[in-house]
Amino acid sequence: MRAQNLVVACGALALCLALTGAANPGFVVRITQAGLDYAHQHAIAILEKELARLKLPDISGDFRFLGKVYYQISNLDLRTFHLPHSQISLVPNVGLQVSISNAFAELNGNWRVKYGLIRSSGSFNLKVENVYIRINLRLGSDSSGKPTVDTSSCSTRISEVRIHFSGKLSLLYNLFKKAVESRLRKALEGKVCDNVAKAVRNELQPYARTVPVTARIDSMTGIDYALVASPTATARSLDTGLKGEFFSLAHRATVPFPPLPLGLPPDHERMVYFGASSYFFNTASFAYHSAGALVFEISDSMIPGGADFRLNTSTFSAFIPQLETMYPKLPMKFRLSTHSAPFLSIGPGGFSLQPVVDVQAYAVLPDATLAPLFLLSLTTNVSAIVDVTSGHIVGSLTVGRIKLSLKRSDVGAFQVRMLQSIMNIVASKMLLPRVNARLGEGFPLPLPDRIQLSNILVRFHQVMYLETYGCQMNVNDTEIAWAILQKSGYVRTRDLAEADVILLVTCSVREKAEQTIWNRLQHLKALKARRQLARPPLRIGILGCMAERLKEEILHREKLVDIVAGPDAYRDLPRLLAVAESGQQAANVLLSLDETYADILPVQTSAGGTTAFVSIMRGCDNMCSYCIVPFTRGRERSRPVASILQEVRMLSDQGVKEVTLLGQNVNSFRDTSEVQFQSAAAPGLSRGFSTVYKAKPGGLRFAHLLDQVSRIDPEMRIRFTSPHPKDFPDEASVLQLIQERHNICKQLHLPAQSGSTRVLETMRRGYTREAYLELVQHVRESIPGVSLSSDFIAGFCGETEEDHQQTVSLLREVRYNVGFLFAYSMRQKTRAYHRLQDDVPADVKKRRLEELITVFREEAARAHRAMVGQAQLVLVEGPSKRSASELCGRNDGNIKVIFPDTETEDAAGCRAPVRAQPGDYVLVKETSFSKQPCAEQTFLSKKACIAKEAIAKKTIAKAFPTKDACAKQTFISKKAFIAEEAIAKKAITKAFPTKDACAEQTAAARLSSCNSQTSVTDLAFTT
Repeated sequence: MRAQNLVVACGALALCLALTGAANPGFVVRITQAGLDYAHQHAIAILEKELARLKLPDISGDFRFLGKVYYQISNLDLRTFHLPHSQISLVPNVGLQVSISNAFAELNGNWRVKYGLIRSSGSFNLKVENVYIRINLRLGSDSSGKPTVDTSSCSTRISEVRIHFSGKLSLLYNLFKKAVESRLRKALEGKVCDNVAKAVRNELQPYARTVPVTARIDSMTGIDYALVASPTATARSLDTGLKGEFFSLAHRATVPFPPLPLGLPPDHERMVYFGASSYFFNTASFAYHSAGALVFEISDSMIPGGADFRLNTSTFSAFIPQLETMYPKLPMKFRLSTHSAPFLSIGPGGFSLQPVVDVQAYAVLPDATLAPLFLLSLTTNVSAIVDVTSGHIVGSLTVGRIKLSLKRSDVGAFQVRMLQSIMNIVASKMLLPRVNARLGEGFPLPLPDRIQLSNILVRFHQVMYLETYGCQMNVNDTEIAWAILQKSGYVRTRDLAEADVILLVTCSVREKAEQTIWNRLQHLKALKARRQLARPPLRIGILGCMAERLKEEILHREKLVDIVAGPDAYRDLPRLLAVAESGQQAANVLLSLDETYADILPVQTSAGGTTAFVSIMRGCDNMCSYCIVPFTRGRERSRPVASILQEVRMLSDQGVKEVTLLGQNVNSFRDTSEVQFQSAAAPGLSRGFSTVYKAKPGGLRFAHLLDQVSRIDPEMRIRFTSPHPKDFPDEASVLQLIQERHNICKQLHLPAQSGSTRVLETMRRGYTREAYLELVQHVRESIPGVSLSSDFIAGFCGETEEDHQQTVSLLREVRYNVGFLFAYSMRQKTRAYHRLQDDVPADVKKRRLEELITVFREEAARAHRAMVGQAQLVLVEGPSKRSASELCGRNDGNIKVIFPDTETEDAAGCRAPVRAQPGDYVLVKETSFSKQPCAEQTFLSKKACIAKEAIAKKTIAKAFPTKDACAKQTFISKKAFIAEEAIAKKAITKAFPTKDACAEQTAAARLSSCNSQTSVTDLAFTT
């Protein structure tokens, strides 16, 4: 996941030219679990042979049986040692572990016994079964940079040893059979690990050292493949960084540019990946230039016999007449050279470079001395094709149109352009074949002995950095853009300095959001200016709403930006970036009437993969007078239900525990993709609400979608945002679904914007204050304990002090749990911009906003304090940044909760006390509400919220009579304990008198963010 790179991958063995890096290697080898499994098969065969050569010592002793009996076990011959079940696994940051189970062996031997004057002997057969071996391998490197491998630990356990004696007095041996078996077991257990260490030392270590540290390429250069650090084991692969540096054999000079930190692509499907950065290839250019190999001389003898011209002064006098006079009928010679090594860059389309070559022309005098004629500067675009053959990286170059300019002339002035056709022939017919012949021989890969590559795939990558500003829709847009670009060969980095492409997904809803982007672009401009010459030019792109609104200004203002793409143009990003790579600016801000990206599954970027956003629709038709969204995101259109359900199922399979359905107006969702639903009647609006557009009949509505999504995984929380108040009619099945379904969060966002009917009319919201309050009452009656949030704008056009006080009173009357409050910022293209006056002074806006914030804090604090002492069901998101000893999560009401990271009992009784992990559900009890409020964790179950009360436990015991039944978790949900049995329901009702008591817990235990140490109310709004 880093700067520019080329990837080669193969099926059985995969090759991948990309880069990673501890000390920033130029070359990386990645062996995936599939590759380890393949190598493991051969290693186990070698180990079996080594174990079959085990030499066991003779055993002798005595025991008493009506006198002393002496015995001896000798000539132990191990016939077979089979390892039928084994696996190799990666131990992150440690190395490799080989586990062998159910191994068995068989050996023969002789016995002798002496009992007084009696002597006897015979043979025996020993069967060793259920042998378990665990081997830990430590990986490293020596001072020369070669890989090393040794056994860091080994343990052997033999469960069963059965011995059978044959002979006249074999019955005597049967009397002490157990003792002999025990001694043989101990002897074998000790010898097995000795032989394992021997096999690693004598077989594996020498083989690992066959990887070449240096590889001689030709008489001038070599490649340094020394390890720059010990191999690193991750959960999915074993990564080894190599120096990956070409050098001149005559004089190894210090490379004047550093290797860049790069990364391999995220896929692990193939066995082996090799990664090479531009550093690897540019050191080749540097080494050959240092060795003088990039100087080419072309004489007339090299011109093919059938060519239309000869390399002599007679031919060139047609373009330079004075040559015929000064140097009549003399042969000529060209010397081509570069002042510095040319640098190549790698993009999704492959290699490219733009060399600057000096072409010195000479006349060859009769005494073989050279008379300088003129010096030309030659520039051209060169592209390369790369492949892998027989363990070598091979390639060929293609030269574009050549451009010439005259640097110096010893024969007077002349028209250079007349020579361009000849130089094109010289380059394509004489120079290029020589270079491609050398590239065709290739450069060796760092392969150990007896390895051949097959099913090779070569891929080119550049590294991109994505930065997101604004709402959840922009987060989802980022994931869509990344999914598109990933398929086009881009690799993502989290480090801005590593990127070749930087894309900002922007917001345009307020002026402050846009100013943030302009400030960021100035920082990126400085980053562009500091860009190293060895790297390709940095390309910067603006995506999303600001791109849609300010395309022309973004492109022309200080030439800061290379590409501009609106919210409906993400599919065009690969083309736009390709255009920008050629040095041109590119833009696409066309809005679409049908683009929903329904066929693109976003690449989730949320930390830990606990939560995810799913876009269900795009655009908005409400045309509120203050809102820019219809002009930046276009008309309203909905994704097909089937594609949404497919994405949610995929997220469930990935272990995501909370999904938020996104849209500018989610509850006006209308999927018209299925013909049979296109004639459905349009639903009604909330009482007292209206719209600026006609009712839209047909299609599957939001209630249907919410019903289907909530059925996919009962343990996955479902949220949605943002709805519009108008789409909650009295008979709305959406509210009924929220009340009935335990996994649909009892939390609603009801954006009011203002508490004044007059201002609401100016805003074109389509409702009055009274209608809004009636809806709030209806929602709270339908969903007891619901958590409400809202948006408010302070200082809208024409807002009076009386209007402002009505908004203040609405905040007090409703008492929201969460609020988002902003001062009004006029946006171009909106109805307010064209028809209203932004007449509220800035200082008045600021004062009114501060008053709204103060009132909101007071009322939210009252609501939250009332819930101290109540239980909260919290989805764990990760560690709290406030303290390493605390965890952070979110309750049903979408309020952040912080609680101690301690061992907690499993309420189901299936496991010993455990620590909560991201994705777990934890039942906590709030103990305080303050600047740093906290919650006391009571008990946890990974897949359940089960009451601790004894009566509930008795019910669980009845419902799940065995621990196994509990472990299978047949019908416990993430929110409550959705037991079908009536007795269980009665018990839970007894323990938690209301439906919300266990499942919803809507009171805000903690509003503090995981990422902040500010107070609860500081996070409840945005200014």
